[in-house]
Amino acid sequence: MKDIDVLKKDAEGQYSTLTAMLEEAEREEKELNEAIKPVLLMLQNDGRLVPRKGKRMEINQVLSSDDAPELLPVAFDQRIRTAAENLQNLRQYTRVMPVDAVTTYFPKVTAMRRSYIASPEVDPNHYGIKLSTESVTIQDYEMATGINKNLIKDSNWNMLALILDAVGYAMKIGENIDIMNSYVNGAFFTDTATGNAFDLDDISDMIAAIEETQQFMPSTIFVGTEIGSKIRKMDEFQNVAFFGARDIWVSGKLTNLFGLQLVSTPFLDRDALGAKRSTRCVVMYDGNFPAIYAELEPVTVQSEDSLLKNLTNTIARERRAVKVVDDKAAGVITDINPSNL
Repeated sequence: MKDIDVLKKDAEGQYSTLTAMLEEAEREEKELNEAIKPVLLMLQNDGRLVPRKGKRMEINQVLSSDDAPELLPVAFDQRIRTAAENLQNLRQYTRVMPVDAVTTYFPKVTAMRRSYIASPEVDPNHYGIKLSTESVTIQDYEMATGINKNLIKDSNWNMLALILDAVGYAMKIGENIDIMNSYVNGAFFTDTATGNAFDLDDISDMIAAIEETQQFMPSTIFVGTEIGSKIRKMDEFQNVAFFGARDIWVSGKLTNLFGLQLVSTPFLDRDALGAKRSTRCVVMYDGNFPAIYAELEPVTVQSEDSLLKNLTNTIARERRAVKVVDDKAAGVITDINPSNL
């Protein structure tokens, strides 16, 4: 058996190796960001590195450069992701998990079985905690960018930038809708609104149902824009706001209601295809056990042919899935009639 000094030396060597790998990755990322910076500036300044100054580059000139095959797709990716940052980010209400397989299994705390075992009984045939798992399968999402030949011929950098921005917005909207639908469809606890109207009594009952599991305690509540408007007008909400509650009207957050962080979002009232639902709903969940956002491939730009030879056939693509694994950590109140708001 190795003595403590040898083990310590081995650990220090492994730590040094990992540190060197991290530093190398950070250096490569920094170099890549510096390399794509000119392309990002040209997208921002209509083909120039400085607004209205210096030589204006043609799109075809950039396409024919030696670095184009490597740098142009990365620059497009960066522009799309930057645009997406301007929209509400509901991904923060999930647990983002990079995966390397189409189907991944995650432990399901809800189904955890516990038994207390007296010490003489402890052996491999007895268990103290046993978990079940839930599978999450990746889906592919693609969108044509709509870059046409005249855009390239006329070297219309502004239009190219706007198209990439629009793709970023569209992909993010789809992501936000999918996240909300994962909670609506994946919640274990469901209840129909009393009288098809928004009612604080229903919310209180749903809180109790989730707490009754002895495992979860709701901390976040999602409401659509119409219900959010009603809550802002309620005396209970205004009293809380008056006495200095935090996070009022910041990035979609309203304030605390029954100890819940209130998040108003326009994406809750949309179905999977983006159409407005005929009724409204309210969702609450335990923030310690959010939906799993499994990401196999982030938003990337590629072509059905060759990106440089056929820029007009460029698509944006991502591979991801969102699923509520611990379904008893979430509840949904459905069938709220908009006319009753």
